[in-house]
Amino acid sequence: MTAPPRFSWVLLLGVASGLSPFAMSSLVPALPAIQKAHDAGYAQVQWLISAYLLGLGLSQPLQGLLCDAIGRRRALLAGFTLYNIASALAIFAPTLQLLIGIRFVQAVGVSVGTVATRAMVRDVCDTESAAIALTWLAMFMGVAPMAAPALGGLLADSLGWRTIFCAHLVIGVAIAVWMVASLRETRPSGTAAASLSRLAVGFRELAVDPAFVGNSGVYAASNGASFAFITIGAALFHDLFGMSATQYGLYAAGYALSYTAGAALAGRWVRRFGIARTLRIGIAATAIAALLSSAAAAFDHQQFLQLTVAIAILAAAGGLTSPLALAGAVSARPDLAGVASGFSSSIAMLTAAGFAWLGGRLYNGTIGPLAALLAVAALMTYGSARMARRRG
Repeated sequence: MTAPPRFSWVLLLGVASGLSPFAMSSLVPALPAIQKAHDAGYAQVQWLISAYLLGLGLSQPLQGLLCDAIGRRRALLAGFTLYNIASALAIFAPTLQLLIGIRFVQAVGVSVGTVATRAMVRDVCDTESAAIALTWLAMFMGVAPMAAPALGGLLADSLGWRTIFCAHLVIGVAIAVWMVASLRETRPSGTAAASLSRLAVGFRELAVDPAFVGNSGVYAASNGASFAFITIGAALFHDLFGMSATQYGLYAAGYALSYTAGAALAGRWVRRFGIARTLRIGIAATAIAALLSSAAAAFDHQQFLQLTVAIAILAAAGGLTSPLALAGAVSARPDLAGVASGFSSSIAMLTAAGFAWLGGRLYNGTIGPLAALLAVAALMTYGSARMARRRG
């Protein structure tokens, strides 16, 4: 096992990768305000989330190609420049349709954060060290979509929803300056020149690798479950329990502790029990969360408590499974680390977009649609894990 990387390096990568989910979920509490400002229906406004997820999913394979072609550091700086330009434009976007388009561009730029940082971890770490380092990155990735609604809700209620994009810009510029000052290139000198044909070949080779497909499926299902809740959570808690944007944002921030605890336990349990056993614990926890949410949907008694416990367990399960499954996917083919990182992230984000779209379409003011989506995610997680174990 290689020596662990410096914490300051992991911290920077974690912040860079966490900006993507932060920019997505910080807007969630403001959706009702944006809906009112543009006199639009909920189905239209939810595209501010779906378009963002589509931008992530469609661009990440190309970001992996770019990371292999020009280097991880240069790709990061280029992507964050595009993200910052889009964030500035979003502040003044006059129509909902234009804002949706800008959100897509914003996602394309920031998507390089998750792809490049994972490839950089794989560049300098062996499989076990990468799994441990990725648990730290997972903490930032998990805290961001849960904690960001707190800031988004406070800004929307106190200063107006457009100030959320001001926060996106300020944070994006700060991270870019930090990267310019301290981040160094990690791409191995022997990395082959990237091309579209190599990307296609890499996709084909990875698509038939059980370890890559199975681990990517676990990662995708975990993200799908999380984003199903994130997309409809504000509306659900408002309709059932009367929460305002600020109240929901602060409430959702509490789930960050569960995800962080899960990711921290993953790092400890990998050393003690190994990757496979720790992953099985996370998969079992996902199933328990699905069962509890189904119970909350079926019975009117203590719905708030049952749903709270279910989502807390779901967040912890995500912290356990996501970094380990991601490490398994990226490590399946070390010679294709950049492509594998982009491909696995694309699968996860497109799955999340599907879950988010279904959540918006099925939402009827009750817990039922969320419970059904969590059950689907639990089954996907279990089936994908079995596939990953097929590699001898």
